[in-house]
Amino acid sequence: YEDANHVLPPVADKDGRREETLEWLNELVAQLWPNINNAVQKIVHEQVTPQLQASLPSFLKGTHFKTFTLGTITPKFGPIELVSRQHGLKLNLNLDYESDVDIEVSAAVIASIGIKSIRLRGELVLRLEPLIHETPVVGGITVFFNDPPELGLDFTGIANLADVPGIAGIIRHQINAAISNAMVLPNVIAVPIATPAQGVDMADLVKPLPLLRVTAVRAKDITAKDWHLLGKASSDAYVRVALASDSWNSSVQKRTCNPVWGESDFHDFMVFDRDQRLCIEVYDSDYLTNSDLIGKPKWPIKACEAVRNSSLPLPLVDPKSPEEKCCGTLEMKFEWLQLSAWDATAAKAKGTLVKLGVNRMTFPPSFGKSAAVLVKLGEQERTSKVHRIKEPSPDVVSVAGALARVARRCKAQGLKMEAIQEITGLSKEEVNAALADSDKKEGTAAALRPEIRMDVVFYFSVYEDDAKKLDFTVTALDEKMKPYATVASSVGDAAAAIDATPTMRTLKLNEGEGSVQAELEVCLFAIG
Repeated sequence: YEDANHVLPPVADKDGRREETLEWLNELVAQLWPNINNAVQKIVHEQVTPQLQASLPSFLKGTHFKTFTLGTITPKFGPIELVSRQHGLKLNLNLDYESDVDIEVSAAVIASIGIKSIRLRGELVLRLEPLIHETPVVGGITVFFNDPPELGLDFTGIANLADVPGIAGIIRHQINAAISNAMVLPNVIAVPIATPAQGVDMADLVKPLPLLRVTAVRAKDITAKDWHLLGKASSDAYVRVALASDSWNSSVQKRTCNPVWGESDFHDFMVFDRDQRLCIEVYDSDYLTNSDLIGKPKWPIKACEAVRNSSLPLPLVDPKSPEEKCCGTLEMKFEWLQLSAWDATAAKAKGTLVKLGVNRMTFPPSFGKSAAVLVKLGEQERTSKVHRIKEPSPDVVSVAGALARVARRCKAQGLKMEAIQEITGLSKEEVNAALADSDKKEGTAAALRPEIRMDVVFYFSVYEDDAKKLDFTVTALDEKMKPYATVASSVGDAAAAIDATPTMRTLKLNEGEGSVQAELEVCLFAIG
């Protein structure tokens, strides 16, 4: 699915990789570090803190980052690998960051928690594509991690002593989630350089490959984790597979060291880069305690290598043992599934892929400074990262104020709502806001609605006979990650109403005045 050829001459040849050193980039990062530190602080306060508070029990809702600095030690980049692609170039950069951070978390009724060091290791990817035959030559730059980077935190204070009541684990999870929501596929930092007139669209900078279907088949001679008074020791085994931010657990096969799963034990993963890695693990399920890891393949499997490993016994090793002893074998089935346009024949397909995009959202003037969006389809749900509401320019405020004054004059002349809307170009809700604001001295910007350009896309694989009958909800979350407005629709109704053109739909508020508007795009694809 991708024509990859290494085009850099090798400086070193380790494990078949052609590498370049990046001392110049490390020096550049060192100079930019104070600015990067300030930018990360902003992300922590605006994105990580609300998500952290939302995941804690009620008596810990006041938990927040009291201090957050990245220290003086900068991350190191290198070596670099350059790969040619069909429509551009891809640079793979190894990132190694271990720093003397100064982080303090105020944990409400519990003593503060400190973090004295942070370790982050992973492969950062820069895509330069599409390449065009006119300036600026490079259509856009996309930056992301193929896989979640390894994160290590050294805690001080109560988290280091007792981890009560699990706050350290929650903090680690939320920092991981913040990184994944920002930069782990399919979440990227995309910067278009060329214009839409030159054929460059933001949506085209992150496009999925065919779906990868992963099926659990069988395991043999796995380690027994459960002991029984009568009978042999055994395990209640299940397989966990993760790809980027998506994960799946197979069914549990009880009391056996040779589990066999059925054909229905599968999951379809969205793949956005051929070098993404599948993390496969076998666990023993426990009801009263955490599941015990039995083993995992010694090396993660890249998406591009999955099919060649299909139906082959993968040796499992125990990563916790010093010698990584063998603990059985695992057989998985991997297959690529093509996507095609959804039509009347789609019922014969292996499933339906629902693509639901939220392009932009507008909010009442009284709304906060940031927002996120939560989308649910059946039992599946996806949450976007937190987006900051763009402050309008003085010129925009002036125009909005003028329109509000025009609306009030039209009302004073006895014109009907429809006529006022046609004259001003405002919606009914915006006209009502302008009229309600008539007694304010500042007099004018009630019609102005703050806007966020979301540009988020969520994918859902569904296997019901008629995917169009499924209901979905889109919920606007405020800066504290609390639901603010929700709209519900069936997939079929939304797809029929929107067709090929994104359409503004009004979200009904759960509370407050005014409304939230969301520009939604719904598309269906047959999985074949």
